[in-house]
Amino acid sequence: SSGINAEYGEQLSRKEELFQIRFIVHKARKLAGAIQAPLVRIHLDTKVLRTKSKKGKNPKWNETLLFSITKTEFELVTTPIEIRVIDSAKSAQFGLIGLYKCDLSVAWVMKGKNLFLKWFALTNPDEPQDGVTGYVNISIQIIPPGEAAADLPKRRDEEIDVSDNVFLPPGINLQPGSYIVKLLNGEDMPQMDTNVLAGVKKLLHVGQDEEEKPEELVDPYAKIEFAGKSLESSVQYCTFDPIWNQQLVIPGEFPSMAEQIVVKIYDNDDYAIDDLIATKLIDFNQISYSSTDALLGFSATFGPAYLPFYGSPREFNEIYNQYDDLNYGVEEGIAYRGRVLLEINTRMGSPPDQELPISEIPQAETENIMAGLRRYKYHLFASFYQGNMICEKENQVEFEVSIGDYGNKFSPQVNPAPSTTQPCNAVYDGSEHHFMPWGRTKPTVILHSQWEDLEYRVQALNTLIWMRDYMAEKMEEYEVLERAFAHEYELDVKFENNLQDLLKAIEALPLEGPDEDNCTALDKHLYKLRMFHIVSSCYQLL
Repeated sequence: SSGINAEYGEQLSRKEELFQIRFIVHKARKLAGAIQAPLVRIHLDTKVLRTKSKKGKNPKWNETLLFSITKTEFELVTTPIEIRVIDSAKSAQFGLIGLYKCDLSVAWVMKGKNLFLKWFALTNPDEPQDGVTGYVNISIQIIPPGEAAADLPKRRDEEIDVSDNVFLPPGINLQPGSYIVKLLNGEDMPQMDTNVLAGVKKLLHVGQDEEEKPEELVDPYAKIEFAGKSLESSVQYCTFDPIWNQQLVIPGEFPSMAEQIVVKIYDNDDYAIDDLIATKLIDFNQISYSSTDALLGFSATFGPAYLPFYGSPREFNEIYNQYDDLNYGVEEGIAYRGRVLLEINTRMGSPPDQELPISEIPQAETENIMAGLRRYKYHLFASFYQGNMICEKENQVEFEVSIGDYGNKFSPQVNPAPSTTQPCNAVYDGSEHHFMPWGRTKPTVILHSQWEDLEYRVQALNTLIWMRDYMAEKMEEYEVLERAFAHEYELDVKFENNLQDLLKAIEALPLEGPDEDNCTALDKHLYKLRMFHIVSSCYQLL
């Protein structure tokens, strides 16, 4: 139906003009079903245009579809639009993933006749019981004669992925639910305040007892964001290792177009803007799995486990530098900025009436979680053989090895360790660069650290990497024979031998399940999912 009322409609021109209608198809998310090659097809009046096909359930197009249409303003606003997302790898009968119907009034009533970066919830009219089958993000611009198209605004994903930025079809209601985030503690927060500010806080007794150390120059708190909603934890004053022990309940609607939970750590500042310490984006495709098989699919879950944060270098600097933007999580960080112990669970349905959005976690539950995170000592030995193409010409150069904050020679939070090589000047190589004159005596470093035992997670990853590399090696041997124009019978024998070797190797792999005492719910789900794919691959090979 049109978003133009009768009184406004009387003000619209009855003169025919040539309008340009621009659809910018940005991306889609959470497309339902076994998707192979989705594309978007726009029906405007009697005209149809489509994007190229992409791969996956979260494709990105960023394509522009331009329509020219001659109508009066009065006729234009009621011109029907049909947005269809189709799997081009399937037949027309089964290829429809979902559609959305509206008219051009959705863009006409917006400022400048531009509807920017809007999410459209898709439904399949042939399968109404499925509800929302995905989301597509599209901008619509109506360009009158003689006018130029406006530029797209630059917005971050967290500004777009909000519940108020979604068009829902009539009669479709999303299911209420919540994400329950249990925020326990943090470690290794970097210095964020100056000694002068610490003295002021001590003088005013801001959140600090006399016994507390004024040199711990950071007041951390956490902020959890999801689909435009956010909650903040309490502030822990003057500590590199904050203890929150709080439960944060963020309401939402499912299925949601948002694909991330954002965890931000800030340094509280009573006299200025709070400083961002670091940001972590938790993708739902890493902590959940959508499947028609109830035994394989699972809602978002994580932990309890430590979540590492990376961003700009840890060394405190009062002046803005080029690396500070890395703390927003948009690009990969270059330095460790601390870690936070948290747990995430999904709860469907409306929350209990008496439930508070922020509450304390019982001490018994906290102690039980910490008991399962026993730490072990690890020792790392590293030797340096060569150092080439060094750009530093005048000052001495040394190399450092660190894990987390262990080994960081500039950190006041850890004990000194032999984690750096001996400083020495680089030597000119006679052309353009310099090299390290180590000769026959190679520098070595030793690093001692303490971490939780995560061997079972690393083992699963190493197993999958080994399988990938093993199959790639066997296929390369087969391709060598093909390029040598080997006989067809020889190729068949080689392929059969490779297949048998692979199946035997898979049978011999240590595929034991995760340890019940240490593993999380996500570990169990991922183990089941990996085993399913391994077994399915074996059946397909046979």
